[in-house]
Amino acid sequence: MSSEFQRLYTGRLWSVLAWDQLTEFWQRIDPAAGWYLVASGLDADVPKPVEPAEAATVAAFIARIDRLLRDEHRESYCGIV
Repeated sequence: MSSEFQRLYTGRLWSVLAWDQLTEFWQRIDPAAGWYLVASGLDADVPKPVEPAEAATVAAFIARIDRLLRDEHRESYCGIV
């Protein structure tokens, strides 16, 4: 049986190629919309979320991911999915 998280996680993915697209993308995200947060690349044994994160947690997650991407990916393009 598939969880709601698994159903959403295996849905359609979109890419963000340019840094200005990433800025616009973050502005479209509603932190209170019921997001399930997972940082890809973590150990497979990390438990998947069973409930959506609270709005403050989502906002903090977005800020951390944005900072990480901009600090560590020093290219002229963004290129994330």
